[in-house]
Amino acid sequence: MAEAEKVDTDQAPKKGGRKPDPMTRAINDMKQAAKHLGEYDVKPAPAGRIEAHDRRSAAWGKEYADTGTLDALLLSLAFEALGSYEQEQRYALLQLSAVALNQAAALDGRQ
Repeated sequence: MAEAEKVDTDQAPKKGGRKPDPMTRAINDMKQAAKHLGEYDVKPAPAGRIEAHDRRSAAWGKEYADTGTLDALLLSLAFEALGSYEQEQRYALLQLSAVALNQAAALDGRQ
């Protein structure tokens, strides 16, 4: 009879799990923050205030164009969201949240 061939069944130790994607972590953290925020009621801003926010958005947009700083970008987008009429507001809020989430993910990626 032929001798059976031995097969090495020892496996290399498994590496630790993959590092979570920073954007996925940021989105999950944002969802948790939204749960903690809970329900709230808001009224639309008066037209005069919307126009003032729009002017501030333009001013911060110019500042961002000159300096490229995060504060100028966030303030520009925040005032744009506040200075938007209802039909424009969703897009403006998504832009603001995209920058905020990207920044949070970048901070997670540095750790």
